[in-house]
Amino acid sequence: HTRTIGSILDEIRNGQHAPTVAAVRQPGLCDEQRQSRKRELPAFQASGTSKRSHGAIDFLLHSGLLQIDLDHVGEEKAVALRNAIGRDAHILAAFISPSGNGVKALLRIPASKETHLAAFAAAADYVGVRYGLEIDARCKDISRLCFVSHDPG
Repeated sequence: HTRTIGSILDEIRNGQHAPTVAAVRQPGLCDEQRQSRKRELPAFQASGTSKRSHGAIDFLLHSGLLQIDLDHVGEEKAVALRNAIGRDAHILAAFISPSGNGVKALLRIPASKETHLAAFAAAADYVGVRYGLEIDARCKDISRLCFVSHDPG
């Protein structure tokens, strides 16, 4: 389904997925259990729309957004990082990841399938210099899915 990014961000903020996200964040889970529970969450394609699936071959229209995943920063650092990145002029939105120990952000880039990889490389350099962190390299995939989360902030 095609939806606005605003409606997806509203769901993340208002707690629509809070019970499922709480199950992902439950202490004491092994990585396999956490991943299994995370797959129960809805997901969206931040960089655009696709015809039939979320594969790059079916990609139709670029949204002008690049998903940024900053993983395994820890729960306390994740909140501070979300707040710092959320104030960045290049960032549309930032939220705590479903695991609770990372940050997902949506970076504004030119809306172009042809320049998506170059925009990812530039974003990786920018985030590395500005924040001293490495973006998950899988975010260079134009059709990468982003799981929803729960983050009132």
